[in-house]
Amino acid sequence: MIFNIMEQLVRATVPDFMEKNDICKCEDCFEDVCALTLNSLPPLYKRLSDRQEIDVFRQSTSRQLSMDINIKIINAIDTVKKNPRH
Repeated sequence: MIFNIMEQLVRATVPDFMEKNDICKCEDCFEDVCALTLNSLPPLYKRLSDRQEIDVFRQSTSRQLSMDINIKIINAIDTVKKNPRH
């Protein structure tokens, strides 16, 4: 199976950031934050045989990549907070 690992990493990280910030935690805001974040990051496609490999890959993510993702998530949260779609 081919997975966009970046999407998996973002979707796994966004809830923690939303919890720590003063932002609506509804599904629409979650999806908006994820979409904005993913649109500002390059895709990272990998061929993996199962879900367990995704978890292993996530754990081995470089520190720089994690920092890049975190910064983009914070930017997306700020945008959604200023312009919620509901």
